[in-house]
Amino acid sequence: KSCGPKQHTGTNRRRLLTLSMSTSASSTTPQPPVARREEDRYVLAGLLREGDVGYADSKGKPLTRQSDSSPEPLLDPPVRVADPYGWLRDEAREVEEVLDHLRAENAYTEALTSHLGGLRDELYREMLAGIKETDHTVPTSKGEYLYYSRTFEGKSYKSLCRAPLPREGDSRHGWIERAKAWDGTAESPVLDGESAYLDINALAEGKPYCSTGQVRTSPSGNLVGYTVDFSGDEVCSLYVKDIASGEIADHDEKLECYGALQWGADDKTLFYLRFDEQKRPFQLYRRIIGSDEPDELLYQDDDELYWVGLSKSF
Repeated sequence: KSCGPKQHTGTNRRRLLTLSMSTSASSTTPQPPVARREEDRYVLAGLLREGDVGYADSKGKPLTRQSDSSPEPLLDPPVRVADPYGWLRDEAREVEEVLDHLRAENAYTEALTSHLGGLRDELYREMLAGIKETDHTVPTSKGEYLYYSRTFEGKSYKSLCRAPLPREGDSRHGWIERAKAWDGTAESPVLDGESAYLDINALAEGKPYCSTGQVRTSPSGNLVGYTVDFSGDEVCSLYVKDIASGEIADHDEKLECYGALQWGADDKTLFYLRFDEQKRPFQLYRRIIGSDEPDELLYQDDDELYWVGLSKSF
């Protein structure tokens, strides 16, 4: 008879020990931030009529409810769908409460994974050991130049370079052998006459984020146009740089565009794409460098099922 109580007591002790350990762990384990809920917030799913909540966007444009080709009827009357965390939507990233919550989530992640710092460093060094950091791509010819990119040990971004294309009888003829003979150091040029026409490491200095979209040299080779995203939201700014002087020849601070970019037949004409509110590229514009006229809208696709692309046919 005495065995029962002893076993029961042992079980209780184990339970108390487990409870004690759990309580101790919870006092030291970082706790995730909890976003508030707006219990009365909702969205309507189904057929909406003018005047209904959610019928139009902030500019009064009716929102697309479904594809025009869908054979299925929309729910009528519409159904309320709970949306307690909808207040967290902030495309402009300006609402301080939303930003504070994101900062708290980042801090929680850092605290929860801080013990993995050594492992992260070890994995990074292991992957880096298999990469030739100071290197270059295979040069390709365009116009009077050979174009290639270079990477350097300790730098996160590439440098876009070019060198004059040797002509028949020129002492620099045989650039393939010259490239093969490169000594592998950061200080030595890959080809004779090498120059960096866009160093993305310099673009990224002082920026929290940097990602170039497209980089295009002008037909004459005197200018380079490029799109770059400094925020990480895939919205780019457009720049035109004079390669010889290094000065920015054209830039509109208010212009936001997609990453695609193409030159026209001369050094004055650029083509680029703009977004709609859903960050869908839907407009094709022509920009004349140095002109006081607004950029010209050439094409617009209002079908939200499609994105507009941009490429050159010759």
